[in-house]
Amino acid sequence: MELDVLKLFFPEELVSHFEITGGAIKQGKHRDYLEVEFTERNELPEGYSREEYEAKDFVEKTIQKARIDQRWKEIDRENKSILQARKAGKSFKLKVFSNGDTPKQPLARSRYILYKLPHQWTENQIVRAATLFKAYPDIEKAYKLHLEFRVIYEGKDRSRAENELMNWIQKVQKSENEYFQSVAESLLNHWSNILNFFNNRSTNAHAESLNAQIKLFRANLRGVTDTKYFLYRLQKIFA
Repeated sequence: MELDVLKLFFPEELVSHFEITGGAIKQGKHRDYLEVEFTERNELPEGYSREEYEAKDFVEKTIQKARIDQRWKEIDRENKSILQARKAGKSFKLKVFSNGDTPKQPLARSRYILYKLPHQWTENQIVRAATLFKAYPDIEKAYKLHLEFRVIYEGKDRSRAENELMNWIQKVQKSENEYFQSVAESLLNHWSNILNFFNNRSTNAHAESLNAQIKLFRANLRGVTDTKYFLYRLQKIFA
Protein backbone atom coordinates (compact mmCIF):
# COMPACT_ATOMS: atom_id res chain seq x y z
CA MET A 1 0.00 0.00 0.00
CA GLU A 2 1.29 3.49 -0.87
CA LEU A 3 1.88 5.16 2.50
CA ASP A 4 1.96 8.71 1.11
CA VAL A 5 -1.66 8.33 0.01
CA LEU A 6 -2.74 7.55 3.57
CA LYS A 7 -1.57 11.01 4.71
CA LEU A 8 -4.51 12.49 2.79
CA PHE A 9 -6.99 10.80 5.12
CA PHE A 10 -5.59 12.13 8.41
CA PRO A 11 -5.43 15.64 9.94
CA GLU A 12 -2.33 17.67 9.12
CA GLU A 13 -1.60 18.11 12.84
CA LEU A 14 -1.38 14.33 13.21
CA VAL A 15 0.91 13.56 10.28
CA SER A 16 3.16 16.50 11.17
CA HIS A 17 4.01 14.88 14.51
CA PHE A 18 3.72 11.20 13.55
CA GLU A 19 5.15 9.30 10.60
CA ILE A 20 2.94 6.67 8.91
CA THR A 21 5.13 3.56 8.93
CA GLY A 22 2.66 0.90 7.85
CA GLY A 23 -0.79 0.22 6.52
CA ALA A 24 -2.70 -2.88 5.56
CA ILE A 25 -6.24 -4.12 4.89
CA LYS A 26 -7.33 -6.46 7.67
CA GLN A 27 -10.20 -8.91 7.61
CA GLY A 28 -12.74 -8.27 10.33
CA LYS A 29 -15.66 -10.30 11.59
CA HIS A 30 -18.24 -8.36 9.59
CA ARG A 31 -16.19 -6.25 7.17
CA ASP A 32 -12.61 -5.45 6.18
CA TYR A 33 -10.85 -2.54 7.83
CA LEU A 34 -7.69 -0.49 7.35
CA GLU A 35 -4.98 -0.75 10.02
CA VAL A 36 -2.41 2.08 10.08
CA GLU A 37 0.82 2.19 12.09
CA PHE A 38 2.27 5.48 13.36
CA THR A 39 5.72 6.35 14.73
CA GLU A 40 6.33 9.60 16.60
CA ARG A 41 8.72 11.93 14.81
CA ASN A 42 11.86 12.67 16.83
CA GLU A 43 12.02 16.29 15.71
CA LEU A 44 12.56 19.55 17.56
CA PRO A 45 10.36 22.64 17.25
CA GLU A 46 11.73 25.15 14.75
CA GLY A 47 14.44 27.37 16.21
CA TYR A 48 15.37 25.09 19.12
CA SER A 49 18.46 23.00 19.80
CA ARG A 50 18.17 19.80 21.87
CA GLU A 51 19.73 21.20 25.07
CA GLU A 52 17.88 24.48 24.80
CA TYR A 53 14.58 22.75 24.13
CA GLU A 54 14.87 20.28 27.03
CA ALA A 55 15.88 22.95 29.57
CA LYS A 56 13.23 25.44 28.47
CA ASP A 57 10.63 22.70 28.23
CA PHE A 58 11.32 21.68 31.83
CA VAL A 59 10.88 25.25 33.06
CA GLU A 60 7.70 25.79 31.01
CA LYS A 61 6.18 22.56 32.32
CA THR A 62 6.99 23.68 35.85
CA ILE A 63 5.02 26.90 35.57
CA GLN A 64 2.13 25.04 33.95
CA LYS A 65 2.10 22.62 36.87
CA ALA A 66 1.78 25.58 39.26
CA ARG A 67 -1.20 26.84 37.25
CA ILE A 68 -2.92 23.43 37.13
CA ASP A 69 -2.42 22.75 40.84
CA GLN A 70 -3.90 26.15 41.72
CA ARG A 71 -6.89 25.45 39.47
CA TRP A 72 -7.64 22.20 41.30
CA LYS A 73 -7.41 24.06 44.61
CA GLU A 74 -9.99 26.56 43.34
CA ILE A 75 -12.28 23.75 42.17
CA ASP A 76 -12.07 22.07 45.58
CA ARG A 77 -12.67 25.40 47.33
CA GLU A 78 -15.72 26.09 45.17
CA ASN A 79 -17.19 22.62 45.76
CA LYS A 80 -16.77 22.96 49.53
CA SER A 81 -18.41 26.40 49.47
CA ILE A 82 -21.37 25.04 47.51
CA LEU A 83 -21.86 22.19 50.01
CA GLN A 84 -21.64 24.59 52.95
CA ALA A 85 -24.21 26.91 51.35
CA ARG A 86 -26.60 23.99 50.74
CA LYS A 87 -26.29 22.80 54.34
CA ALA A 88 -27.00 26.32 55.56
CA GLY A 89 -29.99 26.61 53.21
CA LYS A 90 -28.46 29.56 51.39
CA SER A 91 -27.78 30.24 47.72
CA PHE A 92 -24.18 30.12 46.64
CA LYS A 93 -22.78 33.26 45.02
CA LEU A 94 -19.69 32.74 42.94
CA LYS A 95 -16.95 35.33 43.15
CA VAL A 96 -16.40 37.27 39.92
CA PHE A 97 -13.34 39.33 38.97
CA SER A 98 -13.49 42.74 37.30
CA ASN A 99 -13.11 41.22 33.82
CA GLY A 100 -16.03 38.84 34.38
CA ASP A 101 -13.95 35.70 35.07
CA THR A 102 -14.62 33.42 38.01
CA PRO A 103 -11.58 32.35 40.14
CA LYS A 104 -10.95 29.16 38.17
CA GLN A 105 -11.50 30.63 34.69
CA PRO A 106 -8.26 32.66 34.37
CA LEU A 107 -6.36 29.57 35.52
CA ALA A 108 -7.98 27.47 32.80
CA ARG A 109 -7.58 30.10 30.08
CA SER A 110 -4.03 31.28 30.78
CA ARG A 111 -2.14 28.24 29.48
CA TYR A 112 -0.87 29.94 26.34
CA ILE A 113 -0.42 33.27 28.12
CA LEU A 114 2.24 31.71 30.34
CA TYR A 115 4.03 30.24 27.33
CA LYS A 116 4.32 33.64 25.63
CA LEU A 117 6.44 36.70 26.35
CA PRO A 118 4.52 39.79 27.58
CA HIS A 119 5.02 41.70 24.32
CA GLN A 120 3.36 38.81 22.46
CA TRP A 121 0.10 39.04 24.42
CA THR A 122 -3.10 40.28 22.79
CA GLU A 123 -5.21 42.94 24.49
CA ASN A 124 -7.51 40.31 26.00
CA GLN A 125 -4.52 38.31 27.21
CA ILE A 126 -3.03 41.40 28.88
CA VAL A 127 -6.27 41.89 30.85
CA ARG A 128 -6.47 38.19 31.75
CA ALA A 129 -2.81 38.08 32.80
CA ALA A 130 -3.32 41.11 35.08
CA THR A 131 -6.34 39.40 36.65
CA LEU A 132 -4.44 36.14 37.06
CA PHE A 133 -1.37 37.69 38.66
CA LYS A 134 -3.41 39.89 41.00
CA ALA A 135 -5.39 36.90 42.26
CA TYR A 136 -2.46 34.49 42.38
CA PRO A 137 0.85 36.28 43.18
CA ASP A 138 2.74 32.97 43.38
CA ILE A 139 2.03 32.31 39.71
CA GLU A 140 3.29 35.79 38.83
CA LYS A 141 6.53 35.09 40.71
CA ALA A 142 6.89 31.76 38.89
CA TYR A 143 6.28 33.47 35.55
CA LYS A 144 8.98 36.06 36.27
CA LEU A 145 11.45 33.30 37.16
CA HIS A 146 10.55 31.63 33.88
CA LEU A 147 11.22 34.86 31.94
CA GLU A 148 14.58 35.37 33.66
CA PHE A 149 15.61 31.82 32.76
CA ARG A 150 14.70 32.37 29.09
CA VAL A 151 16.79 35.55 28.97
CA ILE A 152 19.82 33.68 30.34
CA TYR A 153 19.49 31.02 27.64
CA GLU A 154 19.59 33.66 24.93
CA GLY A 155 23.17 34.52 25.94
CA LYS A 156 26.32 33.35 24.15
CA ASP A 157 29.02 33.81 26.79
CA ARG A 158 29.67 30.75 28.97
CA SER A 159 31.19 32.54 31.97
CA ARG A 160 28.41 35.11 32.05
CA ALA A 161 25.77 32.42 31.70
CA GLU A 162 27.38 30.45 34.53
CA ASN A 163 27.16 33.44 36.88
CA GLU A 164 23.62 34.30 35.82
CA LEU A 165 22.41 30.71 36.18
CA MET A 166 23.96 30.41 39.64
CA ASN A 167 22.31 33.70 40.68
CA TRP A 168 19.01 32.41 39.28
CA ILE A 169 19.34 29.15 41.24
CA GLN A 170 20.10 31.06 44.46
CA LYS A 171 17.10 33.29 43.83
CA VAL A 172 14.89 30.22 43.38
CA GLN A 173 16.21 28.66 46.59
CA LYS A 174 15.58 31.85 48.56
CA SER A 175 12.08 32.23 47.11
CA GLU A 176 11.16 28.77 48.43
CA ASN A 177 9.00 28.26 45.36
CA GLU A 178 8.18 24.56 45.61
CA TYR A 179 7.77 24.13 41.86
CA PHE A 180 11.13 25.55 40.80
CA GLN A 181 13.17 23.76 43.46
CA SER A 182 13.28 20.66 41.24
CA VAL A 183 14.45 22.77 38.31
CA ALA A 184 17.27 24.26 40.38
CA GLU A 185 18.36 20.83 41.60
CA SER A 186 18.34 19.43 38.06
CA LEU A 187 20.49 22.31 36.83
CA LEU A 188 23.04 21.64 39.55
CA ASN A 189 23.04 17.91 38.86
CA HIS A 190 23.75 18.47 35.14
CA TRP A 191 25.77 21.66 35.56
CA SER A 192 28.71 20.99 33.23
CA ASN A 193 26.57 19.53 30.44
CA ILE A 194 24.20 22.50 30.50
CA LEU A 195 27.06 25.01 30.45
CA ASN A 196 28.55 23.25 27.42
CA PHE A 197 25.63 24.62 25.44
CA PHE A 198 27.08 28.12 25.75
CA ASN A 199 30.34 27.11 24.03
CA ASN A 200 29.43 28.87 20.79
CA ARG A 201 25.92 27.53 21.46
CA SER A 202 27.16 24.23 20.06
CA THR A 203 24.78 21.29 20.32
CA ASN A 204 24.40 17.68 19.29
CA ALA A 205 21.55 18.61 16.96
CA HIS A 206 23.18 16.96 13.94
CA ALA A 207 23.62 13.69 15.82
CA GLU A 208 20.00 13.83 17.01
CA SER A 209 18.79 14.50 13.47
CA LEU A 210 20.80 11.56 12.09
CA ASN A 211 19.48 9.33 14.87
CA ALA A 212 15.90 10.28 13.96
CA GLN A 213 16.52 9.49 10.28
CA ILE A 214 18.01 6.08 11.14
CA LYS A 215 15.02 5.24 13.35
CA LEU A 216 12.61 6.18 10.58
CA PHE A 217 14.64 4.18 8.04
CA ARG A 218 14.52 1.14 10.33
CA ALA A 219 10.77 1.56 10.88
CA ASN A 220 10.11 1.69 7.14
CA LEU A 221 11.96 -1.63 6.78
CA ARG A 222 9.67 -3.19 9.44
CA GLY A 223 12.74 -4.09 11.51
CA VAL A 224 16.19 -5.50 10.74
CA THR A 225 17.07 -9.17 10.13
CA ASP A 226 20.47 -8.82 8.45
CA THR A 227 22.48 -6.37 10.57
CA LYS A 228 25.51 -6.25 8.27
CA TYR A 229 23.42 -5.46 5.21
CA PHE A 230 21.45 -2.87 7.20
CA LEU A 231 24.68 -1.08 8.22
CA TYR A 232 25.90 -1.28 4.62
CA ARG A 233 22.73 0.47 3.40
CA LEU A 234 23.05 3.10 6.14
CA GLN A 235 26.59 3.84 5.00
CA LYS A 236 25.53 4.24 1.37
CA ILE A 237 22.51 6.41 2.13
CA PHE A 238 23.65 8.63 5.04
CA ALA A 239 27.46 8.67 4.75
